[in-house]
Amino acid sequence: MLGSTVKLIKSALKARYAAERPSAENASYDLFNPARIYQWRVAIHRVRAAYAHAHNGRKPRLLRPRRFTEKMQWRKLFDLNPIYAVISDKLAVRDFIATRVGTDVLVPLLWVGNDPSAVPFDSLDPPYVIKSTHASGHVLIVRQRQDVHVDAAVATFRDWLGTCYGTTKDEPGYVPVPRRLMVEGMLLGANGSPPLERKLSVFDGRVRFVQTTFVDKDGPLHRAYHDREWRPLNWYMKTPNQPELCLKPKRFEELVALAECLGKDFDYLRVDMYDADDRIWVGELTLYSLSGLTPFTPDEADKLIGSYWSLQQPVLRALKAILLRWRQIPKTT
Repeated sequence: MLGSTVKLIKSALKARYAAERPSAENASYDLFNPARIYQWRVAIHRVRAAYAHAHNGRKPRLLRPRRFTEKMQWRKLFDLNPIYAVISDKLAVRDFIATRVGTDVLVPLLWVGNDPSAVPFDSLDPPYVIKSTHASGHVLIVRQRQDVHVDAAVATFRDWLGTCYGTTKDEPGYVPVPRRLMVEGMLLGANGSPPLERKLSVFDGRVRFVQTTFVDKDGPLHRAYHDREWRPLNWYMKTPNQPELCLKPKRFEELVALAECLGKDFDYLRVDMYDADDRIWVGELTLYSLSGLTPFTPDEADKLIGSYWSLQQPVLRALKAILLRWRQIPKTT
């Protein structure tokens, strides 16, 4: 059935293409450009292989995805919304956040640049955090000035700037992001410890569940998962769920309201915030949560959370992307 559907769509698109071909804009467009089709073929194979490797050999249903992790692969391949380049850019997204919920929630920005040797270590007052703007996981925490080994740090920054995170993870939103470094003030609570990190998963503008990340007095990292009503969940990713270690936030309704305001107009968006003693900070907006390559425990949770994600017309949208576009998102300006 899928084969006949593809043939029908190709015939319709070919007819439309033929009708539009006289215009100068369309004259140079080749509907069946071999290089473009090959690009898609390689990308689909790569994403399928990475998914199967991460999920014990199970291959993803790409055209009719049901699981959350499958829908994430669909997004990585076929959803080429230009706004994703803004959301994936840790610098540009600050303007997006400010437009929707104001500037008071933004973490203080201390410096931005694209020259690793220009980071002003001598004038920056610790504690602070250095990140790249075009990737996830590029983080250097500086708590005291004497802790900085400048040569090693500069070498690390050069490595960051030489990495196209979007191609290594097949997450196209990151590919066009300008490669820069940014320095933010490190957030601390009244007792000097980091604030709790709250990651709210928003589906069609509604928060469905919250992940809280925290460190206890002995240092280990813990995670707790709760639903929208702050009921503990019986599933987890990476580390076991420990909801008994985490009380309901005093400003839970504000966290939810902020997340839903930022997540409206997206079928799925994760809003990462810091819950400090006296205020809430918005850290990042995440489109490709764990790249969809981390299994759920138990496995049934993957299907449940996938049911929250209302992916509209996945077959038609995927085929239109393959037949009409290169697999890329335009650069931000």
